[in-house]
Amino acid sequence: MKYFKVINHISSEVVVNTDYANYSTTLSKRKELERIIEFIVNSSEKLDLPLDMYFTLNNNLALWGEEYLNSFPNDGNSVYVLSDFLNLENSVYSKYSIKVSELAEIIQGIAKIGIEFFDEGFYLWEYLYERMRNHKIFPCRYDSLFLFDNKDDCKFYMQNHKGGGMICEVELINTKKIFKADMNLLDSIQNYNTYSEAKKIINKYWNGAKSNNPIFEYLFQGDCKLIPI
Repeated sequence: MKYFKVINHISSEVVVNTDYANYSTTLSKRKELERIIEFIVNSSEKLDLPLDMYFTLNNNLALWGEEYLNSFPNDGNSVYVLSDFLNLENSVYSKYSIKVSELAEIIQGIAKIGIEFFDEGFYLWEYLYERMRNHKIFPCRYDSLFLFDNKDDCKFYMQNHKGGGMICEVELINTKKIFKADMNLLDSIQNYNTYSEAKKIINKYWNGAKSNNPIFEYLFQGDCKLIPI
């Protein structure tokens, strides 16, 4: 079976060992962002609120601080509808509400960690994928290379995710682990999903389920040779 990989550039064949060269090398802020992401995930799991609510709240606080806090609706009620105080018109947010006490707790939690503008949401998703992985069975995405079994899927990835690159052929030399999963399942997760909603989809990914239009990625660990085409 042939495998292919999307890379930035190579001009000659190169042998790669995933113990040293893997996906984690592209995630330089992983440790730095771990506390805020863990806080967001745990709070969404507890309160069943959309994950991107936390990013919007955090970033509004980072940009406008006290001015933003003073802009919250003052209607005398003890509950806010998310679409009101987040200034989000998407109707999906109108079905969620939050108690003033819960909102205060979230703001205090974010402030304790440190309020900084955060626009790299893929760190959140990778945290969730790892959190829901069965560590005894499935390979860690962080420690893997991502391969495809045809060039068309590589082109799809380049156009919709990476934004360029080149395709190389991959020769597997020593396979420690390889796991086939439908990348489109993860792509179907929406920013406004809650933790519980995202969890259902991610578990399907790890259990080998397929979407209506699957694009399979292979999480590879071991030694391989990258060959320019």
